[in-house]
Amino acid sequence: MLSGGQSRRFGQDKAALRHPDGRSLLERGCALAAALPARVVVVGPAPPAGVAHATDPGCGPLAALAAAHRAFPAAAGALWLPVDLPCLDAAALQALAAPLPPGVALRVGASTDGAAGPAVPLPGRVGPAAIARLLAADAAGERSLARALHGLPAAWLGPAGLRAAGADPRALTDADTPDGWAALLGAPPAPPTR
Repeated sequence: MLSGGQSRRFGQDKAALRHPDGRSLLERGCALAAALPARVVVVGPAPPAGVAHATDPGCGPLAALAAAHRAFPAAAGALWLPVDLPCLDAAALQALAAPLPPGVALRVGASTDGAAGPAVPLPGRVGPAAIARLLAADAAGERSLARALHGLPAAWLGPAGLRAAGADPRALTDADTPDGWAALLGAPPAPPTR
């Protein structure tokens, strides 16, 4: 779970934003992810109790994910989640985390249907080839996650796939700004919890 970053476009720490259910986005995301049969690792500020933590080097998502994979190797694959998914639900996580089909290196959550997909592959389910590419790119000094994973065979999970899985079609749409939050949830964000 990526919870570091400056949240410049949002203007406040997104990890600490209160979800309508009363929890911070970080607490809520960790609780949802904890239901999966895998270790939850937070890269960023201190995680909720019982959740593993990797230090965010402060150089963007590629470096943060590489730090997490170095601290907690995941040879079979991993699920990469940004903290700013206020509509995330268990059905969406199950659909995103499903095993990758043969020949596919990553499954990327997208806020729209179509082949183009997002510029940054977050949220995403990644296999060993994507993890190896990420670590090599980080070691070479690359800072763009999109460039690092460019060309790997990918599958997209957009609103239609989320509906088919019984998930909220907005579940994998991030809220990068207060207006984005309001568009997703119908109200401006509540003050942070910390």
